[in-house]
Amino acid sequence: MIYRSASRCWEAERERRQDCLALQNFRASKKLQFEEQVCHACGMQGYATLVLAELQNTHPQKHLERLHALTERANGYLTRLFKFEHYYNRMRDMEGTISRLQAVMQSMADPVISYRQPAPVIIQNRAAERFFRVPEGVSEGGRRAVELNNLLFSAALSSMVVSATDASRDLTLVDVMEGEEVLFEAVSAPTHSKESVRTGMVTVMRDVTDLRRADEEVRANLEKLRAAEEMVRQDRDRVNLVIENVGDPIIVADNSAKIVLLDPMAKELFGSVEPAKDPQIVKNQAKLDAYLNSFTFSFADKENRSVRLYNPSSGAEVEYAARSGKIYDARGQVAYTVTVLRDFSAWKKLEQLQMERRMLEMEKFAATGRLAEPLPMRSIIHSKP
Repeated sequence: MIYRSASRCWEAERERRQDCLALQNFRASKKLQFEEQVCHACGMQGYATLVLAELQNTHPQKHLERLHALTERANGYLTRLFKFEHYYNRMRDMEGTISRLQAVMQSMADPVISYRQPAPVIIQNRAAERFFRVPEGVSEGGRRAVELNNLLFSAALSSMVVSATDASRDLTLVDVMEGEEVLFEAVSAPTHSKESVRTGMVTVMRDVTDLRRADEEVRANLEKLRAAEEMVRQDRDRVNLVIENVGDPIIVADNSAKIVLLDPMAKELFGSVEPAKDPQIVKNQAKLDAYLNSFTFSFADKENRSVRLYNPSSGAEVEYAARSGKIYDARGQVAYTVTVLRDFSAWKKLEQLQMERRMLEMEKFAATGRLAEPLPMRSIIHSKP
C-alpha cells in the first residue's frame, strides 16, 4: 500500500496543479522511487506499507480479489489519516509560529498593529492598546482621545493603502494615561499570500517625539552657529583690514612661538612661508625667533624692546621698537602673542622734525616780542622838535 489517490490533494486542487504525489502514484506505471515520496503541492511525506497475507488453497483467485479490495479500502483510509495528520502538524507548527510572533509583538516597546483584509480586524500589542483601547475607569475626555487616535490612525492607514509608494507617515496621537501628545513615525508594510495577493498590512509606530525635539534643537543650534560663524568672519575681515592698514609690521605667533600670521610689511622683513634665501632675511628671522621664544615663555604679559633688523626697502639696518602682548584662552593659558614693530628711526626723525618746528615757533615768538618792546624815554625827548 502506498500514498495514492485518484483525486488531487486540496492544495493541488486549489492551485490546479498536476504534481500531487497521490495522483502521480495512482498513475504510475513504473517502479516507484521511495526517496522522492514528497508532495510538491502540500509538502506531505508519502508512505509505503507492505501487506503479507496467507491464503487458503481453495479458491485462491476469489481470496485475492477480496484481499485486493480490502487493501484498496485500507489504502484510502490511510491516505486520509496521513493527510489529517499532515494538516494537524502544519496547524500545530503555525500555532507555534503565531505564538512566538505574538510574544515578539508583546515584548516590543513600539506600538505594532496588524490589519487583516477584508475583515476589519486589528491585532495590536500592549503598547498599541495604550493609544487605541479605552482603559477601565477613564474619563470622558480619555474616551474621546482614544476615539480621536483611532480616527487619525484609520485616516493615515487609508492614505498609505491608497498611495502604495508612501510607506511611512508622521502621526500625532494622545497618550490617554499621561495626557500628552506623542509624535510617531508610522512605518507600514503589506502582507501577501502565496499567490502574491495582498491580505493586509503591518504597521510599526516609532516614538520620535524626543528625536524631533533634539532635531529642532540641533537645527536651532546650527542656525546660531551659522550666525556666530558669520560674526566671526566679519570680525576676522575687520581685523585683517586693520592689520593691513596699520602701517607697522605685525607678527602673530602661537603658544609655541611659531608664527601663524604676518602682515605684508612683516613679510617684507621676514619673508613668506617658504625658506628665505637672502642671508639678511635669515638673520632677521633668527632675531625674531629668539625674541618670540623669550617673550612667549616668560611671565610678562607685555614687553617693549628695541630690535635692529635689516630693511630690504632702504638696504640698511633699522632700529624697531617691538611692542608685544599675550592673548589667553579660557583656561588662562597663552594662546597667541601679538608683536607690533615700529620704525624707531622714523619715529626719531619725526620727533626731531617736531622739535625743530617748535624751536622755529619759539624763535618767531621771541622775534615778535623784541619788535614789540617800547623805546627808551631819552630818545623820545631828544627827538622832539
